[in-house]
Amino acid sequence: MNYPELTNTEIDLLDAGICPDCKSTKFLRGPCGGLSVNIACANPECHSRFNVTPGISGGFGKERISEKSPKCDPNTGLPTGSATGTLSFHEQ
Repeated sequence: MNYPELTNTEIDLLDAGICPDCKSTKFLRGPCGGLSVNIACANPECHSRFNVTPGISGGFGKERISEKSPKCDPNTGLPTGSATGTLSFHEQ
């Protein structure tokens, strides 16, 4: 399935450990292989998913692997609830 390409702003946010859709800083770690790992936003109002290559900044090795969260405001990117904290990965 083809999902929208990440914009430069969205890539910058991911590089900073921030979900580009809801601005949460918490992610769940998913399957990994080779150099890449799947991550999902841990905000229950969002759950957007991405494939990233840790340690590499910029557009290489980053792609969206889900639709943008329908529960996030399209104008602000913020979810209906709040999402705060620090970047962390949790095994599911």
